[in-house]
Amino acid sequence: VTGKIQEMKDFMFVVTDEKGAAYEFTFDASAKPEGLDDVAEGDSVTVTYKGTVSEADPFDGTVISVEKN
Repeated sequence: VTGKIQEMKDFMFVVTDEKGAAYEFTFDASAKPEGLDDVAEGDSVTVTYKGTVSEADPFDGTVISVEKN
């Protein structure tokens, strides 16, 4: 998923794509995804993950990395 980070917390972040769709990614706070510490709210990023993400359902998967664009 590529978009802008709208919100960041200790265990989750929200990315909104160019069409306005918001995707919430959750992760284990003790194992932050690679690159997450290098980005901030408002940054344009690409999120690499395994699993399923949708606007309506909770994230079911693992975030592999977050890369600033």
